[in-house]
Amino acid sequence: VTEQNNNNNFSNITVTAATTIAGWRSTDGGSPTKTVTGNTFSNWTGGTSQLTGLAVSFSGSANVSNNTVSNFNCACTIVGLESSSGTQTFVQNTVHTLSSSGALVVTGLLNSGGTTQTHSRNKIYGLSNSNAGGSVSGITVSAGTTVNLQNNLIGDFTTPAANAAIPLTGINVSGGTTVNVDFN
Repeated sequence: VTEQNNNNNFSNITVTAATTIAGWRSTDGGSPTKTVTGNTFSNWTGGTSQLTGLAVSFSGSANVSNNTVSNFNCACTIVGLESSSGTQTFVQNTVHTLSSSGALVVTGLLNSGGTTQTHSRNKIYGLSNSNAGGSVSGITVSAGTTVNLQNNLIGDFTTPAANAAIPLTGINVSGGTTVNVDFN
């Protein structure tokens, strides 16, 4: 099975209260070959439930490239890009200007599982959280068999009111069997 998700635009979305937004969730079962390229997720205003720009998982092989996630604002958890299972390559994606005022986390790219995950040449910047209990993470790896983080540009994060032990991380590796972090 081959799946193509290309050149879609999910922009200018406003919700209130506890409404969750998941822009694109390519998480169908089996082991399809996926191409997810050139999609835009921009100018979202949320309430108190999670905003996730693009989530891709359950792939036999996937190329997730040249997608843009930008200008999200809420009092909630924000995840720009997410990969949770399968074999994926996230390359040359841009995530920027994600801002929360909630006591939660803003994450540019979340790797929460998978067999072989490669994240390279992605640009993640301008993440912020203005809440004292909030935090920011450029890339978080919480699980995965083999995860490769290479040549990603990560920076310009702010947590001006933070009062937590580690309110700001560029790369946070909290799990995974083999995690290779090179030249970021």
